[in-house]
Amino acid sequence: FEMGADVTLVSTFGVNKSYRNIVTESAQEMEKVVKSELQNQDCVIMAAAVADYRIKEYSENKIKKGSEENLTLELTKNPDILKEISAMDSNAKIVGFCAESENLLENAKIKIQKKGCDYLVANDISRKDIGFSSDMNEVYILDKNLKISHIERDTKINIAKKIAPA
Repeated sequence: FEMGADVTLVSTFGVNKSYRNIVTESAQEMEKVVKSELQNQDCVIMAAAVADYRIKEYSENKIKKGSEENLTLELTKNPDILKEISAMDSNAKIVGFCAESENLLENAKIKIQKKGCDYLVANDISRKDIGFSSDMNEVYILDKNLKISHIERDTKINIAKKIAPA
């Protein structure tokens, strides 16, 4: 947006910004929206991960405590939106992210091949000076041919600006 792009944000909450924001309530709804919007985009940046699993049978009502000591909830896989849109026939460049605590580049290479996206931004979440609990980060960008670029430790804003032209 700040770099002149016409932005559409698909998220689970609304934002008070001047760009378009589509709010979804589930991974399945997000999948439908992202797929329907894909043909209108030049670039799709999948910067946040949808949970891998969801409750298989959702209850609208409170689950009452019974006499059992334990309660087992069955989970089912959520759609892999990044993988699915990467496989679609589209001119959009697809950018995914991965957060790894070990073997960063090896796991990132595996992920980009499994997902099929054009670029993958790899974050090392084992470091305390960057990542989730810091305003700083340091990333590697892989392309689908496994060419790797390194962006040295910098503010997340500056890193985002460097990723955008990728």
